Amino acid sequence: MALPKTNSINEEGVFEPFSSQHVPWEEYSQGSKFGLRFRQLGEFGGGTQIGVSIEEIEPGKQSYPAHYHMLEEEHILILEGALTVRLDESYYDIAAGD
Repeated sequence: MALPKTNSINEEGVFEPFSSQHVPWEEYSQGSKFGLRFRQLGEFGGGTQIGVSIEEIEPGKQSYPAHYHMLEEEHILILEGALTVRLDESYYDIAAGD
């Protein structure tokens, strides 16, 4: 059975599997420094307690201004390319597979 092209709920009220390719791209930018495009997989699949996204960041851009989370964790899996992550005052160079 092929995966549906939209998020769909079956008769038991369960969200069915979907391809990430069918999740619409959204964009965020702030000035010339910050900008990315992303797909909200968790939200598209009916998630209310966890967020899962695919993000693409152009070379030389930053995703978001420095921020922190009080009640949630943030995980990153780099699929392609490399970037620098700042955690407090430390900087980490990470690349595909990290």
